[in-house]
Amino acid sequence: MPHIYLDAGIEDGLISEAREFAQILMINDVPYDYMQSLGRHNAEYWRRSIGHMMAIQYEVMQRALGNRP
Repeated sequence: MPHIYLDAGIEDGLISEAREFAQILMINDVPYDYMQSLGRHNAEYWRRSIGHMMAIQYEVMQRALGNRP
């Protein structure tokens, strides 16, 4: 199963949907990472979050390759 990473700003119009999706994943024992912080779905939020997102994805890929970061 692919790695699922959810990231949403708490001022984003889609925060309710992101939280609902995370709940569905949790109920169904689907592994995922969820992050939320202040902000909206805009360039400022993404500039602030992209480094963290990429670090998580790098770790996921390393583990899939059998490496432990």
